[in-house]
Amino acid sequence: MTPHAAAMLLPLDAFHGHDLMFYRAGSPVYRTLVARDSRWQLLGEQGVVPEEPGCIRVYPGYLYSRLP
Repeated sequence: MTPHAAAMLLPLDAFHGHDLMFYRAGSPVYRTLVARDSRWQLLGEQGVVPEEPGCIRVYPGYLYSRLP
């Protein structure tokens, strides 16, 4: 994990989740997250999928990329 990504761990409650996929560590993991005017799509679990530039990491450790 890059130092930048470590600083980007965000709480799930900062988003509105859409398309519940499953639960991990007691927290829901959604296909899409919405925060104000931004939409984010699930890439996968940190350490399993490669990090992309500009991605965010949301508790409990899943990477999301910003949708246009």
